[in-house]
This record gives sequence, structure tokens and C-alpha cells, in this order.
Amino acid sequence: MSENPPPWFHVFIVLQVWASMRPRRTNARRMRPANLGLHRPQGIGVDGRRRD
Repeated sequence: MSENPPPWFHVFIVLQVWASMRPRRTNARRMRPANLGLHRPQGIGVDGRRRD
């Protein structure tokens, strides 16, 4: 397992690193509220009001 990890393991790491480096520098400061609204509609209450 440690010497030859599955192929999805490498893809997962690449996505994590790429996703963690890109939004922190650009979206974190410029589009922080908009980013939260798009990625977390349930947390803000858009779907919460309709369901509840």
C-alpha cells in the first residue's frame, strides 16, 4: 500500500493541494462572502428556509 498506492490516491492529493492553494490566495480575500454563499448554500439558509 505504501510503496504502490492506488491511482485515486494521487489524484486526491493533487486536488487537495491545488484546491487549497488556489482559493486561499484569490477567493479568500476577494470573494469571501460570495465563495461561502456558492459553496455552502445550506449553511447560509437558502435551502434551510425552503426545507424547514
